[in-house]
Amino acid sequence: MNPFIVFAQNECKKLITSTAENATAKLAEVHGGVDKFVLHVVVSIIGYRDFTDAIRIEYLHPTTDLNDVHSMLDTIQVSGGDDIPEDVLGAFLYFLKKSNFPEKNTAEYNHTTNVVILVADAPGHGAFMNGNQIDHYANISSEQEQWISCLGKLRDNNVDLICLQLQKEFH
Repeated sequence: MNPFIVFAQNECKKLITSTAENATAKLAEVHGGVDKFVLHVVVSIIGYRDFTDAIRIEYLHPTTDLNDVHSMLDTIQVSGGDDIPEDVLGAFLYFLKKSNFPEKNTAEYNHTTNVVILVADAPGHGAFMNGNQIDHYANISSEQEQWISCLGKLRDNNVDLICLQLQKEFH
């Protein structure tokens, strides 16, 4: 599993850095420069594991310092392996609890783009998320209703969700 996590850490660093660079370049292209704009790329990280892992959630408060983001990514380690699914719903609930979305119909709301990128190597617990894979905690996650609520809160706050699944390539 360690090669997976190192790969994911490095790809997340590249994704975050390129997002900031691409957004700046797009502003310059569309508006003939970025002098009139202030671009803030704010990143937060929620590292999540499973219900029985010693460290279930790791959290980096929103920051514009990409060095802090890279440092946090470097510290993430894997453990466990009791079953395939992970506590993906727990990570989303934690994110929603920690998030401060701008009020609707405000200048900040109208000029803010919020994106959540889920990077996962396994599905969440419960048949709704994992298609009845071996799941020792299927009954802990209250499945569909909580997911619908979480996704509705993302939609209501104009948050785009991007899901990336890591897969081992077999040759």
